[in-house]
Amino acid sequence: MSHPPSVPSPRDRITGPHPARHTALLLLRGYADEDARTVASALDDSALDDTYTYLCAVMDVTLRLTLTAQPAARDVGRAAEQAATAAPPHYEFAFGQAVRAWAAGDTEALTRAADADLPGAVHLLAVMTVALGVSVLDHDGLNALLNCLPEDPR
Repeated sequence: MSHPPSVPSPRDRITGPHPARHTALLLLRGYADEDARTVASALDDSALDDTYTYLCAVMDVTLRLTLTAQPAARDVGRAAEQAATAAPPHYEFAFGQAVRAWAAGDTEALTRAADADLPGAVHLLAVMTVALGVSVLDHDGLNALLNCLPEDPR
């Protein structure tokens, strides 16, 4: 799948004035495309806080879309489990458990999983953002949204 030149592709490294945005977009694209190699290469420890902050803003945009579409929890759960297959192996099982618990009504399950460590929180936030985006917009719609995100989506 090719992406417009303004959006980083999996072959790009984090460069330029907004590394957190590039990292977040690479991570989101990796999960959306279920590409474990892209996910593994996207995140480094240098910009975790900023990447988490950017992902929170993207999640906020995605959540606003769900207010009108209201996807079923089971659909979001399935999409999250599918996206989580690209997660680093040491997170994949925990994410699957947290997502299934969340879909069953345990609203704290994701919080507990995210509290484990910052890299895990970044990955889980990306997985859930992709799951909500795919559930509301489908894969092409999510990619279109990612293509038009500004430097600061808040």
